[in-house]
Amino acid sequence: MRVAVLTQLDGNAWWRFTDVVVTDSETALGSIESTLSSRQPPSQRSEDIWNATVAALGDAVDLAVDVRVAERRENEAELRSLVPKLESMSERLSHLEERAR
Repeated sequence: MRVAVLTQLDGNAWWRFTDVVVTDSETALGSIESTLSSRQPPSQRSEDIWNATVAALGDAVDLAVDVRVAERRENEAELRSLVPKLESMSERLSHLEERAR
């Protein structure tokens, strides 16, 4: 999603293309968050990671909604303000992936 937004802001993508990427990303995040949150973790260690991951995915879905709304409004200023949040979210999710190993 971040790459699509940056490409759009650089003038190298059509708004419709960016919309498809953002919408598909939002849908995927929602599906992953819903599926994971419906599972019970098998241990306390797993529960701690599970809680952090479900919370992060929920925040990622909320951010994806904000990006989609800004993108559909073709609001470049809002999209620019969301880029640092997308970068931070990417780092947060990557950190959780490393923690789960």
